[in-house]
Amino acid sequence: MLPSKDQALEFCLMLNAGLPSEEAIRFFLDGDTSWDEDAIRGLHDRWVRSRTVQEAMLQVMGKPWQKLSLQERMTFAINKHYNEMAYFLYSHNYSTISGADKTKADTCRVALEQKLAGTAGRLGPLEEFWKALQDKSISLKERPQTLPALAPFAPPN
Repeated sequence: MLPSKDQALEFCLMLNAGLPSEEAIRFFLDGDTSWDEDAIRGLHDRWVRSRTVQEAMLQVMGKPWQKLSLQERMTFAINKHYNEMAYFLYSHNYSTISGADKTKADTCRVALEQKLAGTAGRLGPLEEFWKALQDKSISLKERPQTLPALAPFAPPN
């Protein structure tokens, strides 16, 4: 079973929204058929290699990856990554996870909160100062080192 154009587009939209392809394919399984994991994996592999899915992904991206500018690739990749983090939080109940998944959820939440607050990717004060020095938007001028005149020593009475 290969995807129709509509199915391929929905599949690619799901991937762009952050779902792993192995999870997204399950939305297209016929509920009346019994599917074992090998059959699902085989269907998944056929779909992701199909021309229909490749054309749908091209439609979602706007143009082929190699034809995107560096800025477009970085923006697409960062947005995809934020979508994946959001999907992870959405698809996992915090009260039932532990260990590595809890750490991952906490990392995703902090990154998404920073993105929403507009502070994602910002440098700390020391890094901003160093960057400003490097790009010469500020400079440090040497000042002559002079010691203040000292009063003559007078022993206490």
